[in-house]
Amino acid sequence: MKSVDLRLLLSRSGSRRLFFVSIVAALIWAATIVISALILSSLIVSVIEKSTNSATLLAYLACAWIFRSLFQSAFEYWCSLQASRIKAQLRSEITSTLDAFQNLSASHLSSLLIKGLNSLDIYLGRFVPQLFFASITPVVVITTIMFLDPISGFIAIFTLPLIPLFGALIGRYTADSVAKKWRTLGSLSQYFEDSLRGFVTLKIFGRHKSQPARIAEMGDRYTDETMKVLRISFLSALALELCATISVALIAVSIGLRLVDGHIGFTASLA
Repeated sequence: MKSVDLRLLLSRSGSRRLFFVSIVAALIWAATIVISALILSSLIVSVIEKSTNSATLLAYLACAWIFRSLFQSAFEYWCSLQASRIKAQLRSEITSTLDAFQNLSASHLSSLLIKGLNSLDIYLGRFVPQLFFASITPVVVITTIMFLDPISGFIAIFTLPLIPLFGALIGRYTADSVAKKWRTLGSLSQYFEDSLRGFVTLKIFGRHKSQPARIAEMGDRYTDETMKVLRISFLSALALELCATISVALIAVSIGLRLVDGHIGFTASLA
């Protein structure tokens, strides 16, 4: 399943507007992050050096943070409005061309008009904009790092992609195991539900005395399977955190050693 449906995003004026505005907003958001980091590093250096422009830098930093908060709130509000307009447009188009959907059952059509279109609020209003933010922001940040410190930039280029790579490998490795565990949990919960529903029948035929021990056994199995699923999830998160920590540590150690040798400026190292 595609995460971004370009046919949906580029087929209508409202969705095209959302598509391009999300790209521009992601660039602005990434720029505010970079500018805030540069101002903060300059502020720290000015405080250490007891410079006279600390108050000015602090005001700039406060303005940058306020702008970023207001920009994020305004953009999220605009995305929700735009998603509602696109959803209303699609619903109007579908209802005006119901003859083209005669091969669909009434239940399928109602599910499409209600559940399917309502899910566009999350898809268009949250998922698509955040996807652009998550794609563009790292590129802008790494480009800035390359400009300030090429060595750290190259380290980031070679180490940060390890996080999604290991995430994909771990996900592929654990997908079958987790799916098997969930199927086992489903069968156990179904057995427990069937036992409760048929308890009266079992009591009539005198088979109810053996059920408490059986239900207790199934409950213990359910607990064990649940803990196995949670164990896999936590191990996956731990592996990703370890990759992220190693990536950041390599950059930090490199900057620290070069800062001691005087091969990099204090402001650039903090940024």
